[in-house]
Amino acid sequence: MKPSKIICVGDFVSKLLAESSIPIDLIVIDNRVMRQEIESLQVKAENIFRASNPAGTIQMAAWAALSEALKKPDSILIVKGEEDLLTLAAIALAPQDALVVYGQPSEGMVAVRVDRAKKSEVASIVSQMIRE
Repeated sequence: MKPSKIICVGDFVSKLLAESSIPIDLIVIDNRVMRQEIESLQVKAENIFRASNPAGTIQMAAWAALSEALKKPDSILIVKGEEDLLTLAAIALAPQDALVVYGQPSEGMVAVRVDRAKKSEVASIVSQMIRE
């Protein structure tokens, strides 16, 4: 079944999928791979969003930017800081049957099909995070 949207979180997986001509609805990057700065990913996107998100956090402004980016086709969210935990926000905000793809360092790619169970699992994780 074709996913309702494809969302990539991470520079390396976004580059791989973009080079494979897979139509990506939203790319979330921070211009780093394994915490090392890299050359900016060269992809064209109709809609460019930016957010700040320090390592180990999910900032409300970054969550909101991701939410807005999901509403527009062919979007990229460029994060100043770290995008890793925004994978949780992507799963929480994505429509049913979306595919969220992210990198697992030194392991490979992970693809999560978004359904009610995954959204519930993510909601449980996010609810346990410290809010400041």
